[in-house]
Amino acid sequence: MKKLRILVVNWRDIKHPDAGGAEVYVHNICTEFFKMGHEVSLYSSGFPNSEKIEVIDGIRIVRCGGKLSAYWYVLKQYLSERKKFDVILESINTIPFFLPVYAAKPVVGIIYSINNKKALMSELGITPISLAGWLFNSILPLFYRKSVALTISETSKKELIAAGFDFRKVVVANPGLSNHFEQLFKKAPCVPRPNPRIISVGRLKKYKGIDDILDAMAIIRDHSELELLIVGKGDYEPKLKQRVAELDLDKCVTFAGFLSEAEKVSALKSSSVFISCSVDEGGWIISGLEALKCGVPLLVTDSQRDMVQEGITGFIVPYNKPNVLAEKILLVLQGNWGQMSVAASNWAKIYTWEFTAKRTLAALNLAMLKYK
Repeated sequence: MKKLRILVVNWRDIKHPDAGGAEVYVHNICTEFFKMGHEVSLYSSGFPNSEKIEVIDGIRIVRCGGKLSAYWYVLKQYLSERKKFDVILESINTIPFFLPVYAAKPVVGIIYSINNKKALMSELGITPISLAGWLFNSILPLFYRKSVALTISETSKKELIAAGFDFRKVVVANPGLSNHFEQLFKKAPCVPRPNPRIISVGRLKKYKGIDDILDAMAIIRDHSELELLIVGKGDYEPKLKQRVAELDLDKCVTFAGFLSEAEKVSALKSSSVFISCSVDEGGWIISGLEALKCGVPLLVTDSQRDMVQEGITGFIVPYNKPNVLAEKILLVLQGNWGQMSVAASNWAKIYTWEFTAKRTLAALNLAMLKYK
């Protein structure tokens, strides 16, 4: 196998305070590339007290500028090092870097979701940044459809093809589970289930739909034994806590904040239902896959439909319908929870980061072949 010199560009790196699912996805793929013997550099934006250059898990991370200036500094950094790379993997998150425009190398664009305008406006409101993101998202096909596109689900692939991308150049690489997660899973204690604990994992942003979960908890408050564990941090946390107080849910809702990987696995293994009501996730979420591995049935919205085998490993629930969500919570807990738990765990076994990286490598090789 030829050793490749791969440049990866992502708005944030795994150490960034606002790192989320995209950063986990990119970092795990890069780590697997390094294990395969490839040379990997990652350009990302800096953050307060961050190092300019740092090596993490074999990945050379170069932090370029800040939240918005990164776009200019990535261009400068690339032009100074362009001869060092064979192929480029660009992670497109909100505003793209438009590498196909100026990079004299084959580019693979990671497009998590092409229909993320609702999430963008929900998180940022009507601001110059959100409007710019809306515009750039709308014109993505104009700049990237001649490139090879990598995406995280079959749902997202269909959306890309509908937007004008060539189906022969769209590759699906579902996020996976790491060996480290598997080890933590084996070490985490087993707790008798089904129990009354419901769990939500992810950044605390408005578009994540946690308000729906709180409203559902208020509807089923008569089942006083039920409790909700909210794992994660984010700028929407104060409003969520205010909503908890308004709904008088202080006794049954816990904000756990950021948890270590070991703590998160233990929290998942001690929960009975995983809920995500996000308006946009591109068909797939890593935390949902981790929950499935831990035998936790899912209740997720349509933006995560690829995660669920309807009625077998969980259910798809509508947006802004807390009454329906409340019914599904009780259905899972009072139904065939044991069968759903086993089905969930078995289904998650086939997804690994090694497989994800191999699919990504296939996309890179396809891009280099098309580039010649």
